[in-house]
Amino acid sequence: DKDNGTPLAPSTVNVKMAAVRSLVHCAAAEGWISEQEEQILKCLHARPVTGRREGQRMPLADVQRCLRLPDRATLAGKRDYALLGVQFACGLRRAELCNLEVKTIGRLNKGWALIDLVGKRQKVRSIPLETLIKDGIDEWLAAAKISSGGTGRCSGENVVIVSPASF
Repeated sequence: DKDNGTPLAPSTVNVKMAAVRSLVHCAAAEGWISEQEEQILKCLHARPVTGRREGQRMPLADVQRCLRLPDRATLAGKRDYALLGVQFACGLRRAELCNLEVKTIGRLNKGWALIDLVGKRQKVRSIPLETLIKDGIDEWLAAAKISSGGTGRCSGENVVIVSPASF
């Protein structure tokens, strides 16, 4: 990038190259450049896109600080701790968190897991659940007297947690 000196991602370069190739094609069709110049410019190759981009991970100290924020003496604090813990430990998408149901939590290989979780493009997966987070979920479910059903619903980009009375 010319503004801050960082190199552009290959996909960004390829989009810009496609625009240049289209311009060269139109210029040649209008007679603005010769066929020889068109052939030279068409030889510009796109950059190969290798690997995949991954988001930045939150440092462990920040995760621990976030998990200490909810007041676990209150019902809302227990809920917030449980859902934040699931979000951090399992890396769920917003929609997966919204559609999470109590029956999803089960035993798997001598431990706990979110079993048969339906995610993006209807992909089904099972995700191991840390004991500490499972204990937090159990604490919230017991305090809220929830034994079945969902934990939340999506409202646009926000997760809205349904009150226990609605289950």
